[in-house]
Parts: sequence; C-alpha cells; structure tokens
Amino acid sequence: MSVIYELKVNPNESKKIMVGFAFKNLSLNPISNIQINVPGTLSVRVSSGSSTDANFSLNSGETNIHNVLFDCNNIQQSQRVPGTIQYNLGAQQFKKDFLLNLPSSSFLLPIKLAQEQFIDVLKSGTFAHSSSKVPLEKDFRSFVSQLSLGLKLEIVTFEPNMASFYAKSIQGHQIAVYTRLNENVVSVDLKCSDAVLATSLINEVNALFNVKK
Repeated sequence: MSVIYELKVNPNESKKIMVGFAFKNLSLNPISNIQINVPGTLSVRVSSGSSTDANFSLNSGETNIHNVLFDCNNIQQSQRVPGTIQYNLGAQQFKKDFLLNLPSSSFLLPIKLAQEQFIDVLKSGTFAHSSSKVPLEKDFRSFVSQLSLGLKLEIVTFEPNMASFYAKSIQGHQIAVYTRLNENVVSVDLKCSDAVLATSLINEVNALFNVKK
C-alpha cells in the first residue's frame, strides 16, 4: 500500500490543520481495517471527534482519501509528527510508519495585494527580518514561481530582476518577502510580524533551494 498526504487549512480555524491521507492498494489482495495512529506531540494532536479509522476497503488498484483534523498549538515552528498506519491485507495485518511533516508555510494563506497596499503594510508595524542568498540555478521567473508555490506566497510585483510576495498565517501573522537578482545570486529578504515564524520560513527557503548554512 502506498500513502501520501495533503495539508489544508481553514482561514477561520486558527489552530487546526486538515490532513488528507490518500491510500492506494498496490497489491492483488483487498485492504481493510485501515487505522491511522498518531500519539501526538506537545504541539500537535488529533482533534477531539476526528476519526482515525478509515471506513472503507480497497480492492486491488483502488485509491481513497481519509481526512483527519489536527490541533496545532504552535504554527510558528515546523513540526514533525510520527505515526503508524495499521491495515489488513487479505488475512494478514501490517503496520507502516510515517512522519507527518508540517512546515510553517503550510499554515500560510496567499493574499493578493496591490503594490501600494504592500508598502503600507511594511510601514504599518514592527517586523522581524530574516534573509538568505540563493544561487540561481535556472531563470529568475522559475525561481519566483518555485518560491511562490513552495511557501504559499502571493506574488505582489514581478520585474526581470526583482519580485515581492505577501501572505498571512491562519493566526494573522503578516509575511512580506522581497527578492532581487544580482548576477547569479538572488537576495531573499523576509519580514514577518513574528520573529520565530520569520526564522522558520527563511529556513524553508534554504531547504527549498538547497542553500547550505
């Protein structure tokens, strides 16, 4: 059996995340009694009332999704939550370990802003600052697209050698990012209304582009 998952947040739920577990039966025998076991951590645990038992069976080649809602007390730092999936394959029982990765960017909501609004946001409050230097491997447009998708940022402005981005977390933290290309290196300046979140997100930038620190 193969398992992948998708993360979804609700703007109206400031401390929750939905995880959609997609199961596929790669065997010739039916799979049944699928159970997701996540003991939880200090920061992440299964929400009360959310079922971890998948109420379906899978015939050979079939795929289905089971959603589990998690409570998250800390979205400013990336979380890694271990768990186990238990299931019956034919008459045998199996266990499969997994690691649920919840990066801080999974709690961001891309927000459209005009350039003037973006500037007003930067003037309106105190922001923590984090930065990085990213060697450009492809063209700048590809870099901008990868950064936008990887960190769930909305593009505010785009020019041949600069771009800016904006997002909010589900808890209202503001994130503003400015990038500038100089020769073959992109300077990434990230400002956030929370210092811990700013550090987490710039670490994600480094991981996304394999920047060694």
